Amino acid sequence: MNKKLILGALVAVSCFASLAPTAKADPPAGSGWDKNPDVALGGGSDTTYLVSQRLEVLYNGAPGCAITTTTASPNKGKCSDTTAALTGIANGNYDHDVLASAAATGSSAGVNALLSTGTQYNPAIDYARSSRPISTAEAVDTTAWGYARDGIAVLTFGTRTGLSLTKQDLIDIYTCQKTNWSQFGQPAGTIIPWDMNTASGTYASFRTFLGNPTFGTCVRKQVGATNGPFENDVKPLLADTGPDLAYNTADDDENNYIWWMSFGNWAKYTFTKDGVINGPGPSAGAAIQSQLVTVDGAFPSAASIFGSTYSIMRTLYHVTRDSDADCRQAAGTAGACDNTTNVVYGTTTGKGGAVREFTQWLCRSTASVQAVNSVTGQNYRNAIIDAVNAEGFQVLSTGVAGLRTAGYSCSVTTE
Repeated sequence: MNKKLILGALVAVSCFASLAPTAKADPPAGSGWDKNPDVALGGGSDTTYLVSQRLEVLYNGAPGCAITTTTASPNKGKCSDTTAALTGIANGNYDHDVLASAAATGSSAGVNALLSTGTQYNPAIDYARSSRPISTAEAVDTTAWGYARDGIAVLTFGTRTGLSLTKQDLIDIYTCQKTNWSQFGQPAGTIIPWDMNTASGTYASFRTFLGNPTFGTCVRKQVGATNGPFENDVKPLLADTGPDLAYNTADDDENNYIWWMSFGNWAKYTFTKDGVINGPGPSAGAAIQSQLVTVDGAFPSAASIFGSTYSIMRTLYHVTRDSDADCRQAAGTAGACDNTTNVVYGTTTGKGGAVREFTQWLCRSTASVQAVNSVTGQNYRNAIIDAVNAEGFQVLSTGVAGLRTAGYSCSVTTE
């Protein structure tokens, strides 16, 4: 045979071999790694939308395995491990997975999408954001990982300042038993209590605090709407004309409104807690500010929320399918968490594995078991705290007995 033809054949075989996928060893037993970067999507709560994005960006940039960077390699971007030996940081984002948040629809809509009986997002989500606890029925399919604390701020507007109410006062207002501000020692005016999107965790948290009363017919929805306005933004309230469909009349007098929203959002974002009078007339465009109401003798504050001493408290949750991330060694089984050394149990490959590893990163108990950001030098436990605080929330304090689940920095709800 012609030597040139033999040489050409050998070169061709060599070239094709260099382009073939490199065999990968199985990931370590019990890890959430498959040595491939996966993209996982979360959805649900409006309250936690921005803080979730901060946490996802932190995790996406966390160090992990050494990756294949060869331009023409079909393994480009994947872990370059070819043996069981690890070649990177084990307590960061080993597979270099990417997590992202879908637009907010409300906590209940997000959690429902993860249930075996639920209706999925389009495109499908892999974990949920929730600003209210999961129910006993939801815990059959899911596990909730509480990572932050928030308070519910009760608000009045404009000139209605310095109001102090009790829990019973709020019940009386929202069941329409008391309908005039003069009944609370305030200048007279018909009380206009506002409703909220019923799928939101903020709605559920406030209702739970009140004892889940049936709201009365005086409770306002937007004109023509069957549901209340979306949580944590007062602008739809201020834009509403009231039942008479005319701006700046008695039935849309902002000074008589009362509502509630996330204190974290209220403290962080002026554009969502204040607004302007809408419509025609001499007062159109005038600034309207929301005012904190004292509830049971206290305002919400960073200190009272961190110490869990404010009246209307709630935990913010990252919610997973049991099969993906659970604190039970046999995922999806009933009973108290039986984790050891901060382990999250569940799926070891694909999107589920990505969710599992993010969950473990989020809920590692101390800085000593957390990775360090290779760019900033900051420990990721401290970076998580900074991200939570930056959105007006507080992490779960070790000084409040029973707030954290043993072995985690999170409060875990499972079946």
